[in-house]
Amino acid sequence: MRGSSASNSCYTPLKKVGEPTCMSPSQINDEALQFHWKTFPAPAKEFILTTLDNLSFKKLVEFWKNHAEYTSGSVAGGIYGASWYLALLYLNRNELSKARSLTLNGSFLQECYYSGFDRVASMCKCGTIGAEQLPHFFAGFSATQSTAVLYSFLQRSLPREYQQMLANFVNMGTKSRVMNFVGSVNQDWECKSLKSSLRSSSTRSDLEDDDITLVIGGDSFKVCPSMPLKSVFNEYAENNSVSLKSLRFSYAGKTLFLSTAGKKSPNELGMLDNDTIHVSTQETTAPSSDDNKQSTQQSKKSGKKQKKSKTRTKSKNGSPKIEIVKSDEEHKEEHSKILTKLFEEADAEFKQIRQELNALNLLKQQPKTKTSMKKLKQDSHFSSFNPMSEGLGGKAGKTRFVVNVGEVANLYKSSKTLDTGSSAASFIDLHGCTQEEAVSMLNAGLKKWNERAMLGSYPFIHPVSIICGAGGQVLSETVEKWIGQQPNVANVPKTKAKFAAAA
Repeated sequence: MRGSSASNSCYTPLKKVGEPTCMSPSQINDEALQFHWKTFPAPAKEFILTTLDNLSFKKLVEFWKNHAEYTSGSVAGGIYGASWYLALLYLNRNELSKARSLTLNGSFLQECYYSGFDRVASMCKCGTIGAEQLPHFFAGFSATQSTAVLYSFLQRSLPREYQQMLANFVNMGTKSRVMNFVGSVNQDWECKSLKSSLRSSSTRSDLEDDDITLVIGGDSFKVCPSMPLKSVFNEYAENNSVSLKSLRFSYAGKTLFLSTAGKKSPNELGMLDNDTIHVSTQETTAPSSDDNKQSTQQSKKSGKKQKKSKTRTKSKNGSPKIEIVKSDEEHKEEHSKILTKLFEEADAEFKQIRQELNALNLLKQQPKTKTSMKKLKQDSHFSSFNPMSEGLGGKAGKTRFVVNVGEVANLYKSSKTLDTGSSAASFIDLHGCTQEEAVSMLNAGLKKWNERAMLGSYPFIHPVSIICGAGGQVLSETVEKWIGQQPNVANVPKTKAKFAAAA
């Protein structure tokens, strides 16, 4: 039934004696309407036909939420196809409101078929919904604005098999043939087994002569020559409990891709009765090492250079071998292995670069000077009689402290920085002072010493000699404690305090 002219004209062929009466298009529509309404859940017919012009996206979500089992998989595909078919029949009857309501229902279920009911239902919470979020639903919604656009949309949206069957409705002679034809359409949308539907049909013998037998992976299937092969492939995958995407089909040495050959019928591919379709999986169809060795030996004998090609290689029987499709994780592993080799090769260069960078932070140390034995003997000789170091009695503390005052970062620098200092060393004598007086004098002098260091040149350090004198170690301990408490005061290294030796 293609176009409005086909629906409004009655085909009346010449009758023979005993021939059944031809059904009019209106009678065919009645039978098709009754049959296709059975594919819907029981309350669906009342909901769709009573809502009509008040049907909205939110109402569709609320209704089908209670019948979620009809909104996914092949069931949803069968129902939205039946909705459009019913809409076309009602449109031919000039019942525009019912046609619009069924068109919206079919577009809604088509959206659920491709996007999932949960995602479609979540759109109700959004403030505004556009064609970007629900492309299939809005395509049907836009088509309902005009009768001509709606008719064109329904004719275009129906699959090719539907259109061929609708065009042949008028030429059918008996009521039983019409019902078998409608049953085959409904079965194709629901992806049910063609065997079971033909076995349950009361007029199986009428269509048996038109079917052919195809052997797919060792299993025999009765197939209508005009039906697409994808429905048979789906049945084979369901019977073997495997994913259809993991299977590879080939016929007469050629691969049957689901995107192209799956939409074609056996007649279009030139298949005959009892033909065999080979089935393999991705893992088993990967090129083997033996085939690779044979191909390399043949190339050496011929003397021709092998060129790298992106096309798929063919095996002995002519069927193409399909490469294994790698996942993202496998690609990441290969990438990491390549980078690992790269880092191993560049390890020596990286090590040298790290050493050079670490060497930039090292400070130069002053070379050690050797002292002669004579000088050591003289120092030890005079130190035994030096009251400044030994004290006059009791336990003696440290008699003097040589410290650096100024920039904290340069307090422990090499002694060469002291040679370019801004001024001579300062002295402070704490003889006869109590602990409180000594701390007060040190705090008062710290400001002056720090100012001298900052006003000087790099490294902004001012040397100071603090004299405690001999006697008990109480005063020396106080000075040592005070030095530890000041962040910008530090003891001068023993080998680097030149002015201390001079003092």
